[in-house]
Amino acid sequence: MNEPALDSFLIFIDRWLLFLDREGKASVSVATYARDLRQFAAWLETSYGQSCKPAAVNSTPVSYPHSGPNML
Repeated sequence: MNEPALDSFLIFIDRWLLFLDREGKASVSVATYARDLRQFAAWLETSYGQSCKPAAVNSTPVSYPHSGPNML
């Protein structure tokens, strides 16, 4: 079972996808966004042992080190 933070991120994704659909965006694009965002959520959980928390998202630039799983 997903932990609450991941569940809230997946709910956030679903709401955004519903918005895009209601805006008339191409179904192929919406499906692609859905797949990519869910893969990102799973990658974040697997790679760093933490879920994405939508409330923690901000406009702070992200820098990427050259290697290693301890980027966060």
